[in-house]
Amino acid sequence: MKLVLDGKDLEEALQYSPTPGLPGLVSQLRDIQSREHNLDSVIHGTANNPLYDLSVTVGSQDALTKAFEMLLQHDCDQVFLENPTYSGALAFLQPYGVKLTPINTDNRGLDPDHLHALLASSATTQGRRVLYTIPTAQNPSGVTLDNERRRAIYQLACEHDLIILEDDPYYFLSPERQSLVSFLELDAMNCQSEGQSVTTRGLGEVDSNLGKGGRVLRFDSFSKIFSAGMRIGFVTAPIPSWNELISIFKGQISTTVEFLKPW
Repeated sequence: MKLVLDGKDLEEALQYSPTPGLPGLVSQLRDIQSREHNLDSVIHGTANNPLYDLSVTVGSQDALTKAFEMLLQHDCDQVFLENPTYSGALAFLQPYGVKLTPINTDNRGLDPDHLHALLASSATTQGRRVLYTIPTAQNPSGVTLDNERRRAIYQLACEHDLIILEDDPYYFLSPERQSLVSFLELDAMNCQSEGQSVTTRGLGEVDSNLGKGGRVLRFDSFSKIFSAGMRIGFVTAPIPSWNELISIFKGQISTTVEFLKPW
């Protein structure tokens, strides 16, 4: 495959773009997320009162680590994760100084009963609680979490004020993807059914009562379907968290690699 940039595309690629990415690409990605996760009535660009938006990122892992930085405080917060889990996430989290709590998995993926027990046992602890999960073709196990468990886990998140970081780089490779319900889709449905505004917490002082919805940040990647060397991913998040992430992106990377975005 050969990529040619000329005219307006070349002019845009040689300049700084808006931090979320080239407007044309962002618009296409919004369409993809709307189609894949039923977000048409809640995502920026199509919704009258958008609850979510997305940003292009330097690969999904860069966005994930920035979300960790945004959400977690050293020696205070707790991250629940599958056992085993992705080594790249552990490489950031282990030295970061948060409590890591492994959750049992089996041939259906993350065990919601074990997660429930862990959440109940830590109910009186201080600090934020976050679930990091790879629901589709989980790395390293390769297991895909079934829809029954996805719904059970999301319900637990609502009951126990748990933020979900949905890392799904293998989603577009999955032959099952059209039948899978993502945590992002469950969250959007919940927000709409409650008729509530999203109040996901970011940096600084926050409301201690997180509503039922607005608790999922989703990370997608082009690394597995195009090329890992392109370093292009995208994060979809509730508007308040998206705003916080954009502020972090502006301060740390300003913009992503423009030459590769039109590809």
